[in-house]
Amino acid sequence: MQFNPDDRVLVGNTPGEQWPARFIAMDSGEYPYIAHPDTHDRALAFKYCLLDKREEPPQLAVDTPVWVGGRGGLAETPQHFAMWHHGSMYCWEEGKTSHTACAVRSWDCWSLQKTE
Repeated sequence: MQFNPDDRVLVGNTPGEQWPARFIAMDSGEYPYIAHPDTHDRALAFKYCLLDKREEPPQLAVDTPVWVGGRGGLAETPQHFAMWHHGSMYCWEEGKTSHTACAVRSWDCWSLQKTE
């Protein structure tokens, strides 16, 4: 598969373990190098790399009410949006808002409406 610099990709060392990244270049062994998610420096090559065809996350205001759930689950727990980080949604813990919470938690499944 061909990638272009700055493509959004999903990378990992096994088919089921993939996380979002930004593609930089291919190494001599045909493994992709990515930008490290925190430092943006050139990171190690990974065995698996797919184009990330997910839509860009929506721009949400801090404390926007959202519904969240675990991996593959229904988004049925009410929370308040805190931030996006590496493609994952983070919400204030225990349903609190930025005015009362001191910690955030990431969620795999989210929606702006409760899923049934």
